[in-house]
Amino acid sequence: MPSRLLCNTLLALLFAGTAQAQVVRRTGFMPQPAAVFEIVRQFYDYDHDLPLGTRTVQRWEDERSLLEKIVFESTAHERIPGVLAVPKTRRAPYPCVLLLHGLNASKDFWWDHAVGADLARRLLDAGTAVFAIDLRYHGERAALLDYMAPMHLTFENTLHLRNRDMIVQSAIDARRALDVLRARADIDSASLAVAGVSMGGMIATYLGALEPGLAGLACASTPSHPQLAPADHYSFAPRAHVPVLLLAGRTDWHTSPEDARALLELFPHRDRRLALYDSGHALPAAWTAEAAAWLAERLARREGR
Repeated sequence: MPSRLLCNTLLALLFAGTAQAQVVRRTGFMPQPAAVFEIVRQFYDYDHDLPLGTRTVQRWEDERSLLEKIVFESTAHERIPGVLAVPKTRRAPYPCVLLLHGLNASKDFWWDHAVGADLARRLLDAGTAVFAIDLRYHGERAALLDYMAPMHLTFENTLHLRNRDMIVQSAIDARRALDVLRARADIDSASLAVAGVSMGGMIATYLGALEPGLAGLACASTPSHPQLAPADHYSFAPRAHVPVLLLAGRTDWHTSPEDARALLELFPHRDRRLALYDSGHALPAAWTAEAAAWLAERLARREGR
């Protein structure tokens, strides 16, 4: 069972974050020229007139929020599941943060994992709704990859194009999720932000360039590994004219402080900040308080509060 052993080993490294030597990968990085990027961005285009087919399939509540499980249509004839939670502490319309999980995780990260759930809880307590979806091949969409762990596409180095397509389609699905939010009367369509972890941080960077009306991006543990040209988030960052908070571990083997600083400098908005922690890829619990406060402040500015 060598492939399963490799998968388990890599999973351990992903969450330990300090088991491999750190490498600086983006020294002297130059973004794609404008003409090239205009071709690249077409990979992420879709027909906005395609029906969303949004349907609520379940409703429930907890002590701080009202929750809905929602399914909607993406561009590849797939139904995308997500969970929307709105706070009980205020009335609609609500500002909202789209939550994007990392590789090999799912939307449940924001409800069942202690760290992810803490960010969702802090945002809800600040009066902000949260919407978490399953990215392609993850969670309830695992059947599309025949239930193989998505990390095989990234780390076994045999399915490069399928990995690229997973990332691109996930970004399109996230854009459709923003369309779902904008179509709802109980969501303030002018007060939307995105928070992503690891691969989710990469996708948040794409959205910053593709959805310039966002109130802010909070990107945690964003890898610096070079991607195939259509999915290289370092080339998207210079086109992301939105406030950005990057959060990174000083000993993360998926990136380095130098790479994180290089990525931050690519973002053109004056409101940009890097928070470094003494950790590997798995950041300490303190990052959720910092990210939630930062996002809530940007959304409050957007609402004029």
